[in-house]
Amino acid sequence: MSEEGSQNPAVALREEVHRILQDPVFLRAPVQSRLLKFLTDHEVEKGGEISQYAIAVDGLGRPEDYDLNSDSYPRVQMSRLRANLAAYYSRSQPKAGQCVYIRQNEYRLRMASPAIAYPDQFAKVEARPVIADDAAPAIVAEAGAPSADTATRAWWSRPVVLAALVAVAGTAAALFALIAPAQREQREAPYVALSIALQNPELPPEQSQDLLQSVERGARRQLAASFVSRLAADGAATADYEVQIDLGQGVASPDANVRLVDRDSDTLYSATIPFTGDRPAFLQALQATLVYVTGPTGAIAKEELVHIADRPQTAFECFVAIENIRARGEDMIDMVDSCIARFPEHKYASYWHARKAFFAYQQRILRRESIARDGEAWESVLRSLEIDRYNAFGNFVAAKVSVAEGNCNGARVFIDRAFERGSSYPTLTAAALIEASGCPVPDAQLDTNQGLTESLIENNQAPDALLHLYLLLSALSIERPDLADIVADRLVIENVGGTVEATSDSLRNALR
Repeated sequence: MSEEGSQNPAVALREEVHRILQDPVFLRAPVQSRLLKFLTDHEVEKGGEISQYAIAVDGLGRPEDYDLNSDSYPRVQMSRLRANLAAYYSRSQPKAGQCVYIRQNEYRLRMASPAIAYPDQFAKVEARPVIADDAAPAIVAEAGAPSADTATRAWWSRPVVLAALVAVAGTAAALFALIAPAQREQREAPYVALSIALQNPELPPEQSQDLLQSVERGARRQLAASFVSRLAADGAATADYEVQIDLGQGVASPDANVRLVDRDSDTLYSATIPFTGDRPAFLQALQATLVYVTGPTGAIAKEELVHIADRPQTAFECFVAIENIRARGEDMIDMVDSCIARFPEHKYASYWHARKAFFAYQQRILRRESIARDGEAWESVLRSLEIDRYNAFGNFVAAKVSVAEGNCNGARVFIDRAFERGSSYPTLTAAALIEASGCPVPDAQLDTNQGLTESLIENNQAPDALLHLYLLLSALSIERPDLADIVADRLVIENVGGTVEATSDSLRNALR
């Protein structure tokens, strides 16, 4: 948002803060979320500077006899909020080109271009001098947005909509009612187009063509495997989204850029993939990036989720809602049963039966019962594989049961199927790596597993609690505590809730 922008500053601030509050870091930090909401309300309703006393008492719930001199709590929380906002914009982009930030030695919220708000992170953007009226009671909208020429070159200056992982707080209905329009057409899996660019006139044609073909084959395979989108056959004109891969100078360049854009050409996600001369590593990093874009809790799913009504109306809406509730670690069985009843033969029903089986086996473990191929849990596995023999989730649960029974040969069959059809699901991939480590693994497969683990860790800067847990375990399963340390720093849960978060947090603390 710039001073020339047509959007109301208060609306712009509230919309941007709403997106920030859906980030995994803020979802797991209720004190930080409360503080950010309080500062937002103050800026919209009153504007101007705010006292440390008001922040402590009204924003953080300190008693009215709070002593500014003896209690540094509000200063610590404000410092943490500045750091969390900076970290958020290091992995996410503002919707309308304007970031929320707090100046040093101040407590009020401001909005400005990335170059002004976080100059250390966006130093390459040429910024004009800051123009602000500190006495104005309204939200401060600062100048400094990149010029039109700079905006063409800089992906962060485009209007974007990267919503952070939308988890369910309380009940699914309450969250969906909050973020969805009152009336919205029922949604099916969107179409995604693919475009690849390579500009290097000095590169031999055969070398250029070979690189293009390798990237296109891998990208098409990844997009076709997505659970939440369909690969468009007739180009971007009729697609809901487009994945753009700019290889730049190709093998002569240190990096490539991957972007996900919507029909309005707004950038929803952007990532830079380094090219150091190791072509297999480059292609694997590209795959891991597309895994995030196309995964059930990835960039496309996040964008689709905000349009789903309070009760999913289609099988696709059911799938996206269930997977994002599950990523939060909350109970989704009622919704699973409802969706199975309404869409019993749909391809997504195979996933839902696998989810029921997984939940049932978890309950067995909690009751200290044996894991075996019997009862309702195994019936759900069989129903999942009856609908789709190669369903990734169903095969994953079958692999876990086989490992528990000591049947490594049977487990490998299921694990291979899970890998083959689960390539666009990072949590499933990490989980399958763990299961594979429970049985003897050939050296070649171990190298592949290690490479996949490294790529998944490098390309998931803000994992949800479930993925965080599986990435930690997969790093340890291949005996890479250094990678586990990296993952451990990716998610710090301030207020632990639920089994998934508790397990993830305990494992993180144990590593520390």
